[in-house]
Amino acid sequence: MHEEQTQRRDAEFPMDPGREACMKMEKFAARVPSFADLMGGAFNQDWRDEWDSAEEIVTSVLGERTDQLRSVLKDLRRIDQVCSDDDIDLLLFSLGSGFSPETDWGMSPKGWVQDFEVRLERELVARGDASG
Repeated sequence: MHEEQTQRRDAEFPMDPGREACMKMEKFAARVPSFADLMGGAFNQDWRDEWDSAEEIVTSVLGERTDQLRSVLKDLRRIDQVCSDDDIDLLLFSLGSGFSPETDWGMSPKGWVQDFEVRLERELVARGDASG
């Protein structure tokens, strides 16, 4: 579509603010690929059918290879730096996750991200990997 046509269409049919925010989160998700894989995989919409608890998933993640832990930790740090609670909720939704930090973990979304960061950092230190 030509730029002029695109501008005309956008003026006639402005994007819903919620949809626009969701599209931004979808783009942001590409910058946190390990987190995106986790939330769209283990924490998918049906995660409760496959796991007994969110804690069980996190414990499973902590057993992954060191390089995978570092990747998830890097993504969590990026999320912690730039996202609000609402952004994190929207990110989880855009990734197809059925996980709700408030409902399933008893913390705000940002609090959950920070808690998960600490747990990954501790695991990496316990493995003798202080680079995490």
